[in-house]
Amino acid sequence: MSFNFSEVKWVRVVVWSILGLVIFLASAYLYVTVRMVILGFQLGGNPPQEAIKEFSSGALYMAVLFLAMALGGFLGGRASARKAEGSYLLNGLLAGIGLTIVFNVYVIVTGGSLDLMMLLYAALAIAGGALGGWIGGRAAEAEAYT
Repeated sequence: MSFNFSEVKWVRVVVWSILGLVIFLASAYLYVTVRMVILGFQLGGNPPQEAIKEFSSGALYMAVLFLAMALGGFLGGRASARKAEGSYLLNGLLAGIGLTIVFNVYVIVTGGSLDLMMLLYAALAIAGGALGGWIGGRAAEAEAYT
């Protein structure tokens, strides 16, 4: 396992860091949309504001956000590592770190605040990127031997 920064595919890492954020946001918005449509059909109209607030502060919603962040990191790390000639794990880690940076910039730009939950999001993005880099590296090595 080498951590050689000259083997990092920087363009892929940056692109997949941004695409990891897109994956996170798309997953979160898709979940909210589907859940609110289902709730609207159950209630026979627009859900009341209290139901929407309760939903957005619930444990299931937070779990979906955490899984979406890990998924964005994983897919970004895997895609970044697939085309690297070595240092697969490093490419995945950097994609996860890039996703963390891009996500924090997104939160600041949209008027959100950085709090302790950002540490959990960062840990999930980096762990997902590392896992994706490791799996992507194994897939790249398997392709090289065939």
